[in-house]
This record gives sequence, C-alpha cells and structure tokens, in this order.
Amino acid sequence: MRRRPGTSRSRLLLAALAMSGMACGADAPGVDGGGATADASAGSPYSCEEVPRSGEPFDLRVGLKSDDGFHEIADGDEAPVVLGPQGLYMLQLDVKAALAIPSDSVCLYCVDEVSPWGNFEGVTQPGVMALRAAQDGSFLASTIVIVAGGEEMARDLDGAQVSMTKSCDGHGFSATSEHQLNLYLAQ
Repeated sequence: MRRRPGTSRSRLLLAALAMSGMACGADAPGVDGGGATADASAGSPYSCEEVPRSGEPFDLRVGLKSDDGFHEIADGDEAPVVLGPQGLYMLQLDVKAALAIPSDSVCLYCVDEVSPWGNFEGVTQPGVMALRAAQDGSFLASTIVIVAGGEEMARDLDGAQVSMTKSCDGHGFSATSEHQLNLYLAQ
C-alpha cells in the first residue's frame, strides 16, 4: 500500500492538536478535582484564555503517568506507548512546575517534541496546559503526547530511543525539560 508523502504525519498532527485541548483538564496526582477552574478562568491573571509568552525560568519536571504520586523521568528510562480510547498511540505524562504565584491554578503554553527514530518522523504537539496547585506548593498536570496514529506507525516506536522535550512558557515564566527515553509498546 502506498501512502501520499506527509499524509499520516498530517493526520497525526491534527489528532494531536485536537487531543491536546482535551488533555488540558485531566486529573493530576495529588490534586483534587483536576483541570483548571477558578483562578484560571477568564479575567484571572493566570487565565487559559490569553497566555502571555516568555519570562523568568522555573523548575519544570516531567514524569510518566502514575497513580501513586509524581515520579520524575530520568535519562534512559523506559516509557510505555499506550493505545488510547480514541485509537491513537500516546505517551501519558505527569508535569510538575515550581511557580511562585498567588493562585491555585495556572495555564501555560507548552510544546512537546519527540525526536525522529528510524521510520518514525518525530512529532511536535503544541497546546495550552492547565496546572493545579498541589499540597507541596508546586503545580501539577497530567497530559498526553500523541506519537502514532495507528498500529503500523506505533510498531516503529517499539524499542525507539528518542529525545523528548517539553517547553512551557506564559504569565512571566519559561522553562524546558529534555530527556532521553527508550520507548516500548505497552500490551
């Protein structure tokens, strides 16, 4: 079967953009309710409606999705590529940000990038991410990065060694986190 050049990548990008908006309100571990509400609403200085760009550096940490708290990714960690209910393959991540702001939620503009490997062309997924304050004073969110639009594309990721970068900025803050990951297809 021959595919038109760029067709699968275009579909994957459109699906990623659609899903990134749906992932913004996902529950974060240790946070009641999940999703940005009160202070991230319209009119708040930390609103999702307009996210001013660039700013001072902050500590941004990325972890693999876990039900038992935040576990930061280390270079060389294995990361599962899971099949989501929408039929797309993705990485499920938790994000932790150290921000000194007087709010219980904040929205940041983020870009996730996964480097190319073999036949995998790589992926870039931009979107707004809503974070909620945690008991330790940090801000947490759960998010997904769609990496494959079907089983054929996902097979190229099994055993892939990729670089994953998450860059976030907004409301006077800016940070980047980069890690080397070993991907595998979760069963």
